[in-house]
Amino acid sequence: MTGYVGIVLDGPKMDEYMTTLQYLSKAILTPIGIRIDTQSSEPTVYYVDANGNSFTPPDGFFNNHILWGGIDRVFYNRTTGKIESGINSAGTNKSLTGEDGDVLVKTNTAKVRYRWVDDRYHEFIVSPLSIEFPGCYDHPAAVMRGGTLQTKIYHSAYESSLLIDDTGVLKLQSVAGVQPMTGGAIKKLQFTSGGTSQITVDDLVLGDTSGAYGTVIGTYLSSGSWSGGDAAGYIYIKQPYGTFVADEPIIVSGVNCATASGAATALSFNLTNAETYAANKGSGFGALNYWHLVYLILLQVIEAGTLNIPSVFGRGIVDLPTGTGFAGKETGADDIDNRLDAWGTGTGSGADGQTPIKWRYSENLYGNVNKNIIGLNVFTDGTYRLPKRDGTGALADIMPDGSYEEGTGLIPLNDDYIKSIQTETLGALAFIPKTLGGTSSTYFCDEYHGPTVGNEHSANMYGGLWKTSYAGGPFYLSNSSVAGQSTAALGAHFEYYPPA
Repeated sequence: MTGYVGIVLDGPKMDEYMTTLQYLSKAILTPIGIRIDTQSSEPTVYYVDANGNSFTPPDGFFNNHILWGGIDRVFYNRTTGKIESGINSAGTNKSLTGEDGDVLVKTNTAKVRYRWVDDRYHEFIVSPLSIEFPGCYDHPAAVMRGGTLQTKIYHSAYESSLLIDDTGVLKLQSVAGVQPMTGGAIKKLQFTSGGTSQITVDDLVLGDTSGAYGTVIGTYLSSGSWSGGDAAGYIYIKQPYGTFVADEPIIVSGVNCATASGAATALSFNLTNAETYAANKGSGFGALNYWHLVYLILLQVIEAGTLNIPSVFGRGIVDLPTGTGFAGKETGADDIDNRLDAWGTGTGSGADGQTPIKWRYSENLYGNVNKNIIGLNVFTDGTYRLPKRDGTGALADIMPDGSYEEGTGLIPLNDDYIKSIQTETLGALAFIPKTLGGTSSTYFCDEYHGPTVGNEHSANMYGGLWKTSYAGGPFYLSNSSVAGQSTAALGAHFEYYPPA
């Protein structure tokens, strides 16, 4: 006879289970799709069912559908390596500033079908994995990083920021209230012993001789201790000003805390850095891959009912001055996390174009900083490569042989707003541009920059940045710089595919 152990549930845990059961009892599992009319400049899309017939989603459809309503804010416990949920989809009992780990967004994966209909319409249909319909297949996003089908995939809820662990290893994190990691905007200052006062996060450090200064985002002790007055290691500084000089005292609030070993070194942040720093978190982590990105974009388009997504969810941070260094906004800016609807969508308190946006708990999927993206290589002859749709092969800034599929069409070589995308399945499913000549309010509404430098490129910038204006949005894509580019406006989102 099998024995069972009874579990006594406390109030919060019972509320969590009841919320889950209530959602599952009314969850919609219906396949739904859209058609894009290529003979119309209007960005509106048309809803269809699994058979391609016209369909009108009823009120509450998306909030109750498992593919949209099932998107949750969750937390990666850095100590246990486990994903933890809060008492509801928003995780309102958990900290967003790192105390409970990295803030992630959980997305259910789906089956998809693409068709080019009547030599005129792009038709995309998505369905929960449990539902079969003719011609459907697992969306490539569901099998990346190894080829194992994942029912749930995760990405950083915030733009990635820098985390320095106790051993000095650089990692990415996803938390509110910090500056996103971008190239050259964070500096590393080596120091030796000084006073016995500890330098901590958010301290303003000042070079007593040079007048250089900046705000601390982390420290690493390679030897000694603060209390013993012989601490040595590195200080990581944001918004640095001036040049530190060797042997000058480092002052915090008038107290000599350390001695600089020389000038601070700017940290680069290119696509390889993004992939490496994310992978340093553990198995299954990496920079957001291209198939993952376009899956999220497809879900946004279907929910919005238009290719002009910023007109529905907000323009994002795209209208700020150019500035110097990092001139965007920190994660969770403008009180945005207190301004969301019950499903995690909303904007910050600032003016449209100058304030962050969230779509179902994902912040700034476009705008604020351009993002590195892994898994698209383009060439100056117009050819392009995407990760193999079965998920096998290696994701890298330049994908090695055996890791990619090559499109049959050509990608544009110049710069302009996107007018159309490829019609063959590989390119269409990836929203690869085919022709240009649109505007900020017609066709795909976002700008594209072609491969014009060198012989090989990686699509290492998507979404636009704080000064892009109406050119920025989810379809914004730039291949105009060589792989390995690092700028103060280029950051990343990261992803997590749980190991098999």
